[in-house]
Amino acid sequence: MTGYVWEQDGQIVGNLSLIPLRSLGKRIYLIANVAVHPAYRGRGIGRMLTATAVEYVQSRGVHSAWLQVRHDNPPAIHIYQALGFVERARRTSWEAVQADSAPAPSAQVQVGRRLNTHWPLQAEWLKRLYPPELRWHLPLHSWLVQPGWWAALQRLLSMEFPLQLSAERNGVLQAVITCYAQGGSARTIWLAAPPTEQIDEEAVLELLTAVRQQHSWQRSFTLNLPARYATWAVQQAGFTTNQTLIWMQIVFS
Repeated sequence: MTGYVWEQDGQIVGNLSLIPLRSLGKRIYLIANVAVHPAYRGRGIGRMLTATAVEYVQSRGVHSAWLQVRHDNPPAIHIYQALGFVERARRTSWEAVQADSAPAPSAQVQVGRRLNTHWPLQAEWLKRLYPPELRWHLPLHSWLVQPGWWAALQRLLSMEFPLQLSAERNGVLQAVITCYAQGGSARTIWLAAPPTEQIDEEAVLELLTAVRQQHSWQRSFTLNLPARYATWAVQQAGFTTNQTLIWMQIVFS
């Protein structure tokens, strides 16, 4: 891990971090923590720090560089676009605190344990919602969710035993949810469900509600999804938006 700082008037007024990673077997860098002191903004410091970082990354012969920027920060987005970054995804992170009440359950949706026979659809939906090219920043490991003895051994060795629930309507699988502790006091939730035009948001709501009820002692929950995906269900389950980030990439080779 490395980075740059901007010094002016005898003090550090800007900084940037460079984090080396791997994605799909290729070396990449994440440009992070780009910040400029409020009194020194508007002078092009952020742009020059980022341009210097891009030059450094390119000189290392890596495949690409990524960065994340809030969707409500047009000036920064414009700077990154001018430097050659292209938007690859928009993702919203959600969080919820311990629930005091829950929506009334639907008689049309049946919630139960995830079955091994659900895995093929779950895997397909997970790949769509958490694409492999973004997994480097989304700590969703295959052994956490897939069935089989090897994955079970990995969970045993890591002492990670996620709760996995499925929702069906009229015997047809609608969604699967995985919930586990990922350090700290929050539990991470991963949702597997069809594309927006096919999603059963009532089923998603039932799953989110069931997870929160089964972990009623848990202090908080986090959820990361593509922007504007399953918004009604997530909000009805008591989650609020933390932030929406644009994932941007510049490719060198």
